[in-house]
Amino acid sequence: MTRLVLLLLFLSLPSFPQLSETRGNLKEARVDCPNDAVPRLGADGKLGLACLPTSSATLEFFIANPVVGATSSVQKALPNFAAGTVTSVDCVCIAAGACTVSLNFDARAKTAPTTPGVNLHTSEIEADEDNTTVTSFAGQTTNAANQKWNMSISAVTGSPTLLQCYLNVERN
Repeated sequence: MTRLVLLLLFLSLPSFPQLSETRGNLKEARVDCPNDAVPRLGADGKLGLACLPTSSATLEFFIANPVVGATSSVQKALPNFAAGTVTSVDCVCIAAGACTVSLNFDARAKTAPTTPGVNLHTSEIEADEDNTTVTSFAGQTTNAANQKWNMSISAVTGSPTLLQCYLNVERN
């Protein structure tokens, strides 16, 4: 009963004209956006029919039993292959004992996923069991539209069972 009263009060508020127009069928007022996009508000304050992407995204790379030479098999792109700039990389190597994984990322064309691009960092990023965070890069930090980020592994010490990396990207 309380929920019904609150819903009726909410629907009768004058600041939500579009919802009050569709109070007979609430499905009409709902906007579903793909991926990590958000509904757009129009200039009149009403919910629009289009979706806008959020300004940032996190690309997750999980590699079970990482090995040297693993490349071209783990690639991630921003939703809709949007352009972006990397702001930070967080990586952790998980094992029963100590482990280190040397890796790098490069931006590759959507149409040529096996052709290497320019590395994100000029030296390798060293992921260990204590979570490595990198926020300053000396290589290519941006990817153009229709490109994706590729992760390459160049060295492994110990016996890692999992490598987790998070590439934090701001949309351009």
